[in-house]
Amino acid sequence: VYFTANAEEAVARGAALFGALQRGHQLHNGTTQSVALVQRKLLPRSLGLEVTSGSPIILAAACSPLPLTRALEFLPALPAEAFALSLLELADPQIDLDASSSFAEAEPRRIATLPVHGVPTEAIAFIVRLSIAVDATVELSCYARVSCDTSQPETLLGSASIPAPA
Repeated sequence: VYFTANAEEAVARGAALFGALQRGHQLHNGTTQSVALVQRKLLPRSLGLEVTSGSPIILAAACSPLPLTRALEFLPALPAEAFALSLLELADPQIDLDASSSFAEAEPRRIATLPVHGVPTEAIAFIVRLSIAVDATVELSCYARVSCDTSQPETLLGSASIPAPA
């Protein structure tokens, strides 16, 4: 691997590497070895999680390749039988991939709210799992951990499936 601080040389080397990957490489036995370059969809904006009107926590940054899966574990703040999780789309005008929309006020947009009921009183932690498919379908689920023993199964508290935007 070769490193350079010269921007023009770095671009030239990157273009040469890209061209070589696309064209393929002639092996000693006469066959050509090529690499399939796959263009992946990217998450247009950051997604955050808000737990009962608190500050949002970023779960997935803008420009993350799809599909993606994220998990977040947090401790219960207060004993509660129920709380709500809100999935937010966070605007970041510097890395916003959808420049056609205006997010001048940079207000987060609520995508979904997952009410969580039946919280076990012995819960020592909550785990939130987020999965986004290539077609932008979102799966959000919340689990409770009631034991420090990680071999114990987690208790599902709620889940939601959010269809891809039309």
